[in-house]
Amino acid sequence: MGKLTRRAVIAGAFAVPFAARAQEWPAGQMKLIVPFPAGGTLDAIARLVQPGLQQRLGTTIIIENRPGAAGSIGAAAVAKSPPDGRTWLFVFDTHATNPVTQPSLSYNSETELDPVMLVGTAPNIIACQPSRPYQTLAELIAASKAKQGASHSHRRGRPVLAT
Repeated sequence: MGKLTRRAVIAGAFAVPFAARAQEWPAGQMKLIVPFPAGGTLDAIARLVQPGLQQRLGTTIIIENRPGAAGSIGAAAVAKSPPDGRTWLFVFDTHATNPVTQPSLSYNSETELDPVMLVGTAPNIIACQPSRPYQTLAELIAASKAKQGASHSHRRGRPVLAT
């Protein structure tokens, strides 16, 4: 056997396990964990993304809602799942804020979860009633400073300021 042929056989022998492994993933259906209740914004976005992911990955993807504790229950389920690439977390910004607001999390978001893709971005909105005397952000800030405690912040899924 010549040198080139021998090298090709050796290279082929090393490549076989990698080729077989590439064909195995993802074996079986996948789970997309949404750590918030069904029917919310994140759940709706996950259901919009699901068909395209299924088509690209060639496998069935089941959406499973695991709400509670600002998304940390669902995130913990993914962090503790087998590391086979078949359980994914679909999350908003709480993934970044939970380690600060909940220091006793049962998982480490930096070492136990890996970011895979950015699905989209969402704007934050400041809104007020038309009868309010301000039309710009600067006017709103000035009015808030003048009347301490008169402004209210309300959050419904995403950060919002309403006056």
